[in-house]
Amino acid sequence: KMGASKDWFDLMWPGVKGVLNRWMTDLDQVDPKTKQHLGVIPGAQPNTYDCAIYGVNTFIGSLYLCALKAGAAMALLQGDKLLAEKYSQRFTVGTANLDKECFPNGKWYTQVVTKNVEILSDSTFIDCLLGQWWSYVLNLGDVLPKEHCVSTCDYIMQNNHVKSFDPDLQYPRKFCTENDSGLFVARWAGSPPKTGMLYTSEAAWSGLEHEFAGLCIYQNQVGIGLQVLEETRQKHDGWRRSPWNEVECGDHYSRPMSAFQLFDAASGFVWEMVHEGGLDITFDPRIDKHTFRGFFSAQKGWGQYIQTIDETNITGTAEVEVMFGALPITVLYLPAFDTFGKTVSVTLNGRSVKHTMTQGPHGLAVSFLNRVAVEIDGSAHSFGRLVVKVSE
Repeated sequence: KMGASKDWFDLMWPGVKGVLNRWMTDLDQVDPKTKQHLGVIPGAQPNTYDCAIYGVNTFIGSLYLCALKAGAAMALLQGDKLLAEKYSQRFTVGTANLDKECFPNGKWYTQVVTKNVEILSDSTFIDCLLGQWWSYVLNLGDVLPKEHCVSTCDYIMQNNHVKSFDPDLQYPRKFCTENDSGLFVARWAGSPPKTGMLYTSEAAWSGLEHEFAGLCIYQNQVGIGLQVLEETRQKHDGWRRSPWNEVECGDHYSRPMSAFQLFDAASGFVWEMVHEGGLDITFDPRIDKHTFRGFFSAQKGWGQYIQTIDETNITGTAEVEVMFGALPITVLYLPAFDTFGKTVSVTLNGRSVKHTMTQGPHGLAVSFLNRVAVEIDGSAHSFGRLVVKVSE
């Protein structure tokens, strides 16, 4: 959907199917009575925390559900409706069972403890919804009930957040000082169990905070998301730590690169190549929708999106400004705009451009008959600007 060639996709597809088949056949739990797979993973689950988790949990379980959703979408692109249905059916079973098994306290997601190994147990774990974050990043939607995910994030913020870190409480690595605010990786009501995950008593690494903040913004918990991000930037303010090297297991660690996704989460930016090189683009800001300005990057161009809407939500302007390269747009979706009974004008670099409009459940859709290329004009040293103006 982002422009990879069909040849590349065909080359990758057998491997994707092989991985999913192993998870669905060998790792997915089987009900001893019905002999049917349950869509959850109970056995050893090696992970980036240098351990293997045993027992059903949402950290690995949500990633599995996201993979099933992605697999179904890819199968449809390959024209295999039967395989897409197989993945979708397993997802449907899995999401119900994972939610039932891991949300017994009605507050946050927990680990089902097996073999008396309490890796996460009933802690509030910052990474427990990693797969839900990935699903939003991939524009695949919810993998678990949103209200339960929102509640989980609320409790993570409530239980894991400190205004001032105590170095003596950080183990095994002491990343933060009394001058830092932020989140612990995990917190228990009492002391961590002896078999608890090794890094849960550390201050959360910036890559985890970027992901958690992004998840909150996607779920419209904007206040939590912005607070976490502000505290993350304060920790890397150029005085105490480098803003260009967010140390984790080593220098220039890759996980903090998840910060780039925050631009998309904040602006509600989604793009897909669907019409022979043309892009279907959506901007739906989750932050300051009445006066929004934010960075975007897609395919061969980047720039900024600017949105202004009056407080009564009656009139406004959406501007796509390309500052480098080009952006070939086929359809521009603007969910924040209601155009019923209003006048709409569309201009490209100050000149009217042919278009059609529809107003549906997802807001305004502006379609361009011959695909409009919003691009920087190198000869005039000016940016390319596509402007949609809604007036009474």
